[in-house]
Amino acid sequence: MNPATMKKHEHLLASGTWDGAYQFTNNCCYDERDEYALIRKTGGQKCGPAPGRDCDKVVRRSDGIMFDMVRGGGAAGQAAQFSQQEGVCKREDYAEPEAYSTQPGPTPQPPSNTVPFHGYDGDEKWKQVGVVLASDYARKPQALDADSVVWTARTIHDCYMGPDASKPPLSLDESIKKHRAEWCAALGVPVV
Repeated sequence: MNPATMKKHEHLLASGTWDGAYQFTNNCCYDERDEYALIRKTGGQKCGPAPGRDCDKVVRRSDGIMFDMVRGGGAAGQAAQFSQQEGVCKREDYAEPEAYSTQPGPTPQPPSNTVPFHGYDGDEKWKQVGVVLASDYARKPQALDADSVVWTARTIHDCYMGPDASKPPLSLDESIKKHRAEWCAALGVPVV
């Protein structure tokens, strides 16, 4: 199964249901219907039109080898896979996939109050915050304290999320400038 085909329909798995697993499997199979078929199923968990189809497996037409398309099918966290299964499917158990709408489904949105994943930027970028913050604390003079962590977190937050939901993220320099004015005021030292 072509990985691009699987990626195209992967959004259907976000439902965490057997129906989502079947839609994903059917759509992938339909896109590659010259090479793959669905599998008729009469017992156990079945999906699709009567008499039923295996919810998350396909069969290669040329040799009857079966492949599992969904790891953890029917459950939260189900994921696309293409894993060869034991045994061979008989030709009379091949089932044709159903045509589907070519309009992509909705892109699953993360639940509210979650932060989208972002790879770690490395230490050098954040050391810039620490250098400026430490030098301002030294002018007080005051040792870094629990509030210094808060100022650092606020600076980093605005670099990733923006100052509020209606504004884009700030550059590191913009965020330092914004929060430096605040922490210098709290320390009682001028911004230099």
